[in-house]
Amino acid sequence: TIGQTNQENTAVVKRLRHLTVVPTAGDIIIEKNIDVIVDRVKTTEKAFYVRYIDRATGHIFDIKTDSSLPLQISNTTIPKIYEAIFLPGGNSLIARFLFSDTSDQIITYYITLKNKTINASSTPKTIENNTVAAKEEANKTELKEAVGTYLESNIKEIALSPQGKKILSLVYTSEGSRISLLDTGGAKTRTLLSFSLREWLLMFSNETKAIVTTKPSGITNGYAYTLDLATGSLRKIIGGVAGLTLSPNKDGNTYLGAGTPNGSVKLFAYFDKEGDTKILPLNTFPEKCIWKNIEKNSLICAVPKSIIKGIYPDDWYKGKATFTDELWQIDVRTGETQLISALDTESEQAIDAVNFQISSDDKYLTFINKKDLTLWGLDLTLKL
Repeated sequence: TIGQTNQENTAVVKRLRHLTVVPTAGDIIIEKNIDVIVDRVKTTEKAFYVRYIDRATGHIFDIKTDSSLPLQISNTTIPKIYEAIFLPGGNSLIARFLFSDTSDQIITYYITLKNKTINASSTPKTIENNTVAAKEEANKTELKEAVGTYLESNIKEIALSPQGKKILSLVYTSEGSRISLLDTGGAKTRTLLSFSLREWLLMFSNETKAIVTTKPSGITNGYAYTLDLATGSLRKIIGGVAGLTLSPNKDGNTYLGAGTPNGSVKLFAYFDKEGDTKILPLNTFPEKCIWKNIEKNSLICAVPKSIIKGIYPDDWYKGKATFTDELWQIDVRTGETQLISALDTESEQAIDAVNFQISSDDKYLTFINKKDLTLWGLDLTLKL
């Protein structure tokens, strides 16, 4: 409506809300310094934004966690992105897509967002039809250009270090597979390991150590190892667990794991220093959880209300099984749990939550609904 310039400030923002209604390839929660006016005095304060990339077009948007007005910050078109991993700060990302609609060749593109000046007519697009507010925002915002370089072709698995300085990649070879370490600053690539086996998952626990896990299946036992990035040496963490998946905590000394003994999903914590395993009272997968930043032993997990009989995690990966989740907080040391949200009740739709992100102060959470790949945000400071 003409003249409604305060719509962003006056609109009621729900605790749990749909951030996008179209599929999203990835997101990150970032901090920005913004100008505010209090008693006619201009000051600067920090605010959290969700930066996300549209799966269909590759266009990038920002939305303030307490705002209802997404703002487009890049209109560089990169169609049909299947996966996007943002570096800390959100100004660089790794985008992955297929070479063409008829090809299975995987393209990995390292993108950096660079400023470009816009004129008065090139107003950034917004999702809502608040034209006046959008033009006012455009006066102080510049569209960024997404420029980048191609990484090695057909990278099957990829992982980014917590500080965003290193990339691990897995590529198939005629002898099996090769794991390489790449410096995101540009240059340095070296082979860490070559295997006769191909089916590996990669993740970092910190800047000097990675986790290499056999791809999980409920019909075979899985194994996990730490990989020393300096020496390329492997050390077994845990093994002989059907359907094994793992997620390391921020310190890299405790692991959230899941296995599927006898076809049932079991969640556990493995404490590496003590060599102890603790079965946890909730049943879900580590891919549906995220470690908190401040409370080191706590996670937030999407827990299925029920799990139908099947082979897991295989059936869930393939889409043969889908879940309706609740959000729970769990302390891996004490086993204490706390319900955060019955997502289907609060959102009025079934949500199978994956790809979690959490703000540095543990106050805001985002996730993607696996059913339709749309992005959701939850303000953890607000209670039902």
